[in-house]
Amino acid sequence: MKNTMPDRKMLRFYNKNRPIRATFGKTSASVALHYHDFYEIEIITDGEAVHYLNGKSYKIERGSAYILNPAAFHSYEIIKPLKLFCINFDGSVIPEELFFKMATNGAGRTVNIKDDELNDVIKLCEILVRQCRKKDGGCSVKLCECVLDMILAKEESAEYHTAELDAGMHKALIYLNSHFYESPSLASAAAEAGYHPNYFSEIFKKYFGESYSSRLNSLKVNYAKSLLSAGFSVSESCYRSGFRSLSSFLSVFKSKTGVSPKKYKDENVKRT
Repeated sequence: MKNTMPDRKMLRFYNKNRPIRATFGKTSASVALHYHDFYEIEIITDGEAVHYLNGKSYKIERGSAYILNPAAFHSYEIIKPLKLFCINFDGSVIPEELFFKMATNGAGRTVNIKDDELNDVIKLCEILVRQCRKKDGGCSVKLCECVLDMILAKEESAEYHTAELDAGMHKALIYLNSHFYESPSLASAAAEAGYHPNYFSEIFKKYFGESYSSRLNSLKVNYAKSLLSAGFSVSESCYRSGFRSLSSFLSVFKSKTGVSPKKYKDENVKRT
């Protein structure tokens, strides 16, 4: 696979009046490595493929469903042509508690929906697609919430979910998930939330069970893992992920994964 990546930019096809886009389609050709700057739900209704996401590969087929965070790199190798629903949405329209569950526990994992439940999900998605085709209307946020909730119900709740997410932390999470590769400071994230940095640091740890810097580094490392698996060099993965020095990248990566970036790449790179 060719190791190319488009210049960073916000791929916004929606606006404040249309924060959701839902489509249904078929693909018979493998999909090259790509990323989004919005949240995405994909639900497979037919076919078979290998899905590469965040440095790992998964077999997907009828009933497979997953949620992608902004900047998640993924690709497909088609085995049998896929039919799937694709729902793109702005994280700010999702209720705080549901968004928190998605951001802390649900994104990036593939779940399998049984046929009886899948039929209900398909009906919801079909209505959502019809709404999105209307020129003078927008998609129902409530329907998107229902689909999202049905997928997240397959996941265990985050162990450190000890409090309900408030509106300020909701904004901060969206900001962090979308800008982690820019190394946003704790102060800038606190400003997004509307809190004093000291208070923000305290409640951030309460929500996530780790410090802001640790969470930020985890997002960077996960991003670097997907780049390394796609064949990017160690140095390019380092700087594209937001690390400011190679030495810092090597140290943090090994502390988070137990192996060096080079070893991780050697063991996980997809060779084609």
